Amino acid sequence: MYSSTFGFTAEEYKKFKGLQKKESLRDNMTPLELASTIFSEATSTELLKKSGSDGFWGAKETINKAGKITKEAIEKIKEETDEDVITKKNNKALNNPKKQKDIIHGENNEKELIEFDRTLDAIMKVPNRIRKNEELETA
Repeated sequence: MYSSTFGFTAEEYKKFKGLQKKESLRDNMTPLELASTIFSEATSTELLKKSGSDGFWGAKETINKAGKITKEAIEKIKEETDEDVITKKNNKALNNPKKQKDIIHGENNEKELIEFDRTLDAIMKVPNRIRKNEELETA
């Protein structure tokens, strides 16, 4: 799933973020990276339910399709925000007193909530557009 969504295997993604082997990738994702991962997983689940894919290869193909849908959403988010979703940022950056104080005291929270709302809107619009494109291709 990571390969089709982010362009990295889990191991490559950890190296990209500067993580050690025992460190959790998910625990070191930004909110957008984590939301993208969850979106890809949820999309995979729904596609697998509807497709009735049998066996490893059928499931793998369906999971890759979900990853491509998510990758398109990630590209749209970058286009709209002019910021990368896939970043080297990790939990170590949050483990400093100033950042923790900002989080606790709510500094920049409004900006982050607005960014989250925009991201969620962009993510929710992508599957419908993709579905419409697929219908056009099969027609």
